[in-house]
Amino acid sequence: MKRVLGATGGGALVGIAAGAFFATEALFRNPGISGIRDRALVHLFFPAFYLVPGAIAGLLAALLLVALPAPLRRRFRPGPAAAGSGAATALFAFLEGFGRCYGCHQWYRDSFPDLTITPLESFLRFVAVVVLAALLGFGAGALVAAVLRWAGRRRAPGRRAAALLASVLLLSAAPIGYSLVRGTSRYEAPHYDPSLAAPSSFGVRLIVMDGADWDYVMPAVEAGRMPNLEALMNRGTWGELGVTLPSLSPHMWTNLSTGLDDDAHGLCEFFAYRPPGCKGLITRYPGVGNSKRFVFQKFVPTLSRRKIGKAVYASAVQKRVPELWDYLSDAGKKVVVAGWRYTMPAEPVNGALLSDRFTAEDLPWPICYPEDLVDKLRREFAAEGDSCARALLGDSLVAASEGGSGRLMEKIRKLRYELERDTRFTTLASTLADSLRPDFTAVGLTSIDALCHICVLEYVLGRSPDRRGIPASLDRFVSEEEIDVLGGAIDFVCAAWDGWIERTVRDAGDDLIVIVSDHGHDLDGSGHRFGPKAIVVLAGGPIRPGCKLEDPMNFDIAPTILHVVGLPVPEGIRGRVLEEAFAPEWAAQNPVRSLSATGRVEGQSPGFEHPELQQEDLQDLKALGYVD
Repeated sequence: MKRVLGATGGGALVGIAAGAFFATEALFRNPGISGIRDRALVHLFFPAFYLVPGAIAGLLAALLLVALPAPLRRRFRPGPAAAGSGAATALFAFLEGFGRCYGCHQWYRDSFPDLTITPLESFLRFVAVVVLAALLGFGAGALVAAVLRWAGRRRAPGRRAAALLASVLLLSAAPIGYSLVRGTSRYEAPHYDPSLAAPSSFGVRLIVMDGADWDYVMPAVEAGRMPNLEALMNRGTWGELGVTLPSLSPHMWTNLSTGLDDDAHGLCEFFAYRPPGCKGLITRYPGVGNSKRFVFQKFVPTLSRRKIGKAVYASAVQKRVPELWDYLSDAGKKVVVAGWRYTMPAEPVNGALLSDRFTAEDLPWPICYPEDLVDKLRREFAAEGDSCARALLGDSLVAASEGGSGRLMEKIRKLRYELERDTRFTTLASTLADSLRPDFTAVGLTSIDALCHICVLEYVLGRSPDRRGIPASLDRFVSEEEIDVLGGAIDFVCAAWDGWIERTVRDAGDDLIVIVSDHGHDLDGSGHRFGPKAIVVLAGGPIRPGCKLEDPMNFDIAPTILHVVGLPVPEGIRGRVLEEAFAPEWAAQNPVRSLSATGRVEGQSPGFEHPELQQEDLQDLKALGYVD
């Protein structure tokens, strides 16, 4: 029994230490959690959370020791606590390594396939993670054993346990103390009003193409499927747009609209977590480096279902700072925003805002502003999206998908939804732009991102000239029928996008046209896990054709737009104005102005409760590979 208790206690102490580390990291990455009380609760929650798996690992180590033959067991005299500590360390190292290693996922999962990692390579990577975790666990166990031997030389009662506990407290005390008392760094937004606007003859048309990557956009351009985009590229400048990690949509779209990173704007993950008793949200989960934060993210929905804290779906309520259209509206500029992700609840603007959740029913949050646009969005433009899907798939497949089952039918239903969504938003945005004559129009399109998640294999395999059947390692992910039906879907949607671009920029005159994506998409099946760069095209307005952009980042889009419409740029944002893209004469006559903060730090959606993560939301995220 002493061995069991010693090993279990050793594992529990390692869990407490790991929890203290992750709590400290969570507080550093989430400055929105303010106040000693909330910070102290976070420091209580994480050690309690990690204590359980640590204790279980220690218990398993104890049972293994008991099962060993007596000669081997005698060699572990100082070892129960050391073995438990080593086992817990190995467990946490394995989980973190597993979350970081994409090859491991390919070995154990039956989805999210990769065309560049073979089953053997994936298995070897998995073995490497296991071996490394075991070595770290052995090292931790040896260190604990050495401490216990030193503490037990005088054989004083309780000396070993006290020494081990003191070691854990010393390792944890410094970061915990610092994270409890450190000041909270929060972005302070300046206040805009019409008096700040300098004379400008340029409006802005902004199109965000979710997930667009030059690897498949450029072949569509070269094949003549995107003449409108090609024309903009020829009369402006284009290139790759830098992104930051993790390259997740909530993070990237809000970087574009604010010029800030998620530690300032407050939106990173697809769902945030509020620990029990806390007012603040953990919006970026702890985890070493830029892994999928496997150790904690995986358990958040389960904790929420068991009423241990609350999982909160990403929404505008989380945002702690104004967005581009807020600044423009305050400065008297008229705006139309359609389909921008994570804009529900829709806030009042000087113009119109159509949030991305147009299918949401019976919610206490407005999905549009003004709210009488809801019927137009949901009904009046549905027929155009349906006709777009029928042009790609044909009437028979569309009809079959309405009642059919199976993987192909599910993919067709998803494609139809995305086509209808993008068609509705571009059509309604164009209609509103014709009537409101806004200074700024933004449209968010998401269909390519969804297609790259669900049928990238069909796209790649359908283009392989020497393909002789489906490789054995991929036949569980795709069929010949799926390749025949969906192999050209991405090309078709690129062509549809080109039509949506034409609709959005027609009659643009001298307006600045900005086309960007939030991130790229690797065509090896890994999606955007490793942050492929996005695309950027700038044309019209003051843009100098053929100029070279100097490592533009997604943070640079918002300040560049503010400058072009004659407004100062907020001080303290991460982005910069892309001055190298402007004609020299215009740039000389229009120097960049800045505006200092005035203390506006409150969230943009007062009075709204955070929407709880629903099961259907979780299923959608799992289907796209974002959640395990």
